[in-house]
Amino acid sequence: MIRIVDIAEKANVSPGTVSKILKGTYIGSQETKERVLKIAKDLGYTPNIIASSLKSRRTRIIALIVPEISVPFFPELSRGVEDVARENDYNVILCSSNNDPVQEAKYLESLERRWVDGIIFSRVTGDTFKEKIPRLLANKVKMVFVDRVPAENRLSIARVEIDNKKAAYSATEFLIKLGHRDIACITGPLNTRIAQQRLEGYKRAFIENNIPLKEDFIVEGTFKLDSGFKGVNVLLEKGVHFTAIFACNDLMAVGAIKALRKRNLDVPNDVSVIGFDGIPLCEYIEPALTTVVQPIYEMGKTAAELLLESIREGIELKGHIVLDTRIEVRESTREVRVEGKYKKF
Repeated sequence: MIRIVDIAEKANVSPGTVSKILKGTYIGSQETKERVLKIAKDLGYTPNIIASSLKSRRTRIIALIVPEISVPFFPELSRGVEDVARENDYNVILCSSNNDPVQEAKYLESLERRWVDGIIFSRVTGDTFKEKIPRLLANKVKMVFVDRVPAENRLSIARVEIDNKKAAYSATEFLIKLGHRDIACITGPLNTRIAQQRLEGYKRAFIENNIPLKEDFIVEGTFKLDSGFKGVNVLLEKGVHFTAIFACNDLMAVGAIKALRKRNLDVPNDVSVIGFDGIPLCEYIEPALTTVVQPIYEMGKTAAELLLESIREGIELKGHIVLDTRIEVRESTREVRVEGKYKKF
């Protein structure tokens, strides 16, 4: 391994001078600087990260913990985090817990031992994380919650999310304004806070528009493609007659459209479908999906900026940032058809 003293000897300068040049703090001769950098490059010098970390107490590594990397929402969130990290000369460790709170807790334990400067955390449901986070904070590891944030935030950790209730309300009201009254809802897993919030928004739209809410129009999904397909089949097998579906994420909406087609039901002429997330796939399916668009990349970017600010300043940021959503109207929704013109389910 090439050391600073080896470069200093070959360049005929002091080790201190080499150290300053490599750190970018040298203010002496440009010729000396260029000579030392060339010698370092020719010798194949690489800095000792562990030694640097011991001195600065920083590793320039952050971690991102997500529930399910195979769900298209999270790669886009990760891209926002990684772009900010790269711009600031940080590396990112990606941890996908596969919606398993035990695995999530193991990641937190592992990261506590592996010297990361901070963690961006989109959590699974459950309480296994509660004992881990205070230990990480005590060890000066900074943290930001993103997307799936805890209902209680006793540790006052910074949070970045959308208003899921408001967004789900807007999606349901959009269908109501198109004349729909028989609107089914395929929820996410109801042990997660975001699924609960989206269901609450759906229900509130009915209440505030004085439309009777029918509980048998609600079926629980998993946020995965197949649960949208299964959800439609469950509704149809129960004999539920609906003119529209609010699927609480885009993947389930895509699955729902496939199930409707299997039953020879046209989207949107027989059933309108609206999704939630705004993943790129929505534009390319047939028909193109109307959806609630989350600023997914911006969410990851904002969380990373908050985390790096917390690391730089050496303080715990306690802000709560709520980003806006919008409805992207495409081909999967239309005004309700005249009574009696629906195809028989």
